[in-house]
Amino acid sequence: MSLRLIEYTPHELTGPNKYMYDVHRRIPEYLNREDFREAVKEFANLYGCWFSASVGSKAYKLHHVDEWRNEWEEVVTATTELKPEFYKDYFDKWVWKLTIENKLNEFTNMSIDKSGRIDIRPMSIGGWVWSLIYKDYYDKTTYTPCSNPKCTRELPSLSPTTKRKMKYCSQSCKNAVHYRVKTRKGVYN
Repeated sequence: MSLRLIEYTPHELTGPNKYMYDVHRRIPEYLNREDFREAVKEFANLYGCWFSASVGSKAYKLHHVDEWRNEWEEVVTATTELKPEFYKDYFDKWVWKLTIENKLNEFTNMSIDKSGRIDIRPMSIGGWVWSLIYKDYYDKTTYTPCSNPKCTRELPSLSPTTKRKMKYCSQSCKNAVHYRVKTRKGVYN
């Protein structure tokens, strides 16, 4: 049986922030800000609501900043401690597996196609983040910097959606590096 992660992309997300394969690793940057409310607003403007993609619906429930803080604290703990070498005992491992399962149930829809493959469809950025954490742990994903030296993004060892190796986080970074190389060679002069 195989697993496929369906990429979550909010409709309004375009430009350099469209790259979302390392968003779970960037949560501490928001969590540790002095003005947490501003951090939540900035994050929501970039990626959408953590809890729901249907912010405009009548059923949408407004979430308190403390709910965001609790979620982000769990993400930070999961991304820093959910590695086999950090387990204190079997109980810790079992608790984290249960936590991830609960988060996937809360923030994603899962289905099984005719071939038996399980599809994970995030319902919000929170679902995308927990799906990435799941994939990182079970696929033993490692991260390296984008090949564009001016970029701060990290790349997973394999794309979580295509399972291909990645060299750049975006077409923009790839173009920038190729432009610099060609400029040095005198192609654009």
